[in-house]
Amino acid sequence: MRRLSIFIIFLTLNLGSIGSVLADPLDGYMQASQQFDEWMEKYSAMPRLSDERAATFLAPLSDSRRFLDGNTFGEAQIPVLMDLCGQANRKAKNYLLFDLDKVVEESMPLDAAQQAIFGKMLRNSLTYQDELALLQPFEIRCMAKLVPLVTRMLEHMKPEEITPVRRQGIEMVRKGMDSFFLATLSSASDPSLNDRYRTNMLMAAAETAPQIVTAMKPEEREKLKLAAETVVNTAPENLKDYIERIADTFAQPNCEGLCRY
Repeated sequence: MRRLSIFIIFLTLNLGSIGSVLADPLDGYMQASQQFDEWMEKYSAMPRLSDERAATFLAPLSDSRRFLDGNTFGEAQIPVLMDLCGQANRKAKNYLLFDLDKVVEESMPLDAAQQAIFGKMLRNSLTYQDELALLQPFEIRCMAKLVPLVTRMLEHMKPEEITPVRRQGIEMVRKGMDSFFLATLSSASDPSLNDRYRTNMLMAAAETAPQIVTAMKPEEREKLKLAAETVVNTAPENLKDYIERIADTFAQPNCEGLCRY
């Protein structure tokens, strides 16, 4: 469980965002995001799905059909899409980081503070798994939309324009996606995570794997394929199809697309 939670936390903290560009078709998402922020400011508490008032704005924050599949994104919309992915990222971080100030004191040694922070984030990841079951799948679906756009953008660049800084950014995102899949696969047999969380995460992973695989290096694909083949043996029957689809997708040997960078 500790290893799984490290992956979940790493994922949430490392799938980043830029900008604050808005587009009319996404206004509904941004309005829900603003309501989320206003709720936290007003109540100093995290919105819960069990509260009907909060559920009205949490639902749009997971509506990938409306805001991702229902819109057409081109290279010109990369900043808009990155901002959208970032909104989901920040909301998930809010849940993981909530109330950290209550477990850390200025006088604490560094090691003790780090342990207290990790412990609190672990407890939050379990307490708020119903809400994370909405936000994290939306985020990986958003990233899957972004991968082919970034690939085409890089293909149009001159070699000297693909700077070490750009490559470093690609590698950070790649590691985040790698961690998402490892965490999701590890969750399949974890009884501390409810069925809704595990199903939502594995469904999103299986759906987005065809896009994500194009960003992964061969050694990362092999690692994820082996992880899927291992966990499928102990996973509940209702999750095995998702896991097998992930294993089949990451069995692809060719390194094309974002994998080349």
